[in-house]
Amino acid sequence: MQEHFNLTCGQIGNALSIYSTVAAVGFLFAIYFADKFSKKIALPASLIATGILGIYLLTFPGYHGILLVWALFGITCNTNRSYDHNLSCCRINLWKYPR
Repeated sequence: MQEHFNLTCGQIGNALSIYSTVAAVGFLFAIYFADKFSKKIALPASLIATGILGIYLLTFPGYHGILLVWALFGITCNTNRSYDHNLSCCRINLWKYPR
């Protein structure tokens, strides 16, 4: 990443810090949206958005573009995790209390 994007270690650290901050704050909102929206719509939309961001990252954007992409990764990846968390909780509960 450092060679291809011509970034310093500090700039890569900033991108990952932005991702972590957005992911931590966004996780609270992702749980809310996971309860409000159907997973049949939200999961594919989140995966498609993550894919589009990855394709944009392949164009080797500038530093600010990279920061934007990593911030948006924090949002789109949290949506995937919140649905996965809800599904894993259901599996655990089903195993505890078989029918």
